[in-house]
Amino acid sequence: MLKRIDKRIYIQYTRGEHLEIFDFYWSNRIITKIICKHNIRPEEVEELFRNKNLILRKGKLNQAFGVTNNGRYLIVIFINRINGIEIVTARQMTKTERRYFRNVKKITRL
Repeated sequence: MLKRIDKRIYIQYTRGEHLEIFDFYWSNRIITKIICKHNIRPEEVEELFRNKNLILRKGKLNQAFGVTNNGRYLIVIFINRINGIEIVTARQMTKTERRYFRNVKKITRL
């Protein structure tokens, strides 16, 4: 059963497109997994989407690269749903992903 969390967030894709998030959909299994396996709280995932330093990659499974308020570099895998997103998983970025994140942020500032 997916748990619905009411929030409204607007995200700008690096290509200038917009993603509007009304709700986060969480399954209890995913919440347990990211807490136990990756030591990430659901609140950290949601704050990642509120921060301006966010890079999104579209695909069958979308990826969000960003930094939490505490400075943790996270990658979140999610699926678009009507009026929201369903979180598939979240983890800390690898060194390669951090390098990608920093390089894209430099390019988008130009």
